Amino acid sequence: MHLKAEQVEVLNEVSSLNQLYDFIDAFALRAGLADDARRTVSVVVEELFANTVSYGYPTGSPDQIILRLSLTGDKIEICLTDHGIPFDTAASTATDFEGQSTEDRRVGGLGLFLVHQLSETVSSHHHNGTNFTQIVVSRSKTDMSG
Repeated sequence: MHLKAEQVEVLNEVSSLNQLYDFIDAFALRAGLADDARRTVSVVVEELFANTVSYGYPTGSPDQIILRLSLTGDKIEICLTDHGIPFDTAASTATDFEGQSTEDRRVGGLGLFLVHQLSETVSSHHHNGTNFTQIVVSRSKTDMSG
């Protein structure tokens, strides 16, 4: 199945998460996604959006963040576009946490680690003041129940 890319533009405020959840739910319904796939997309978007809002705009400057979703075959493609501070989504990997007790771990990074665990690919690049974060999730390998 191929579903044309759909997008929504929201303010860079945590309160915009509800608008993003509504958009994801509507997309999932149109795409015929299983509930596991919808939840996975929601978790990935929530983590990346919250990080962008929290750390990408230290002065609190207003901006619009674009979420684009598309479905091609068995792949759900997620793209977030913003104008915040550049951030490398590859910065947190499984090796960052190997052999560390909970007390020894640095604060942060677990959300991005989770995004990597739930996704097939995570990439980001910065061009002319714009951040592009692209994630691919397999709709058939999204069972979060364990």
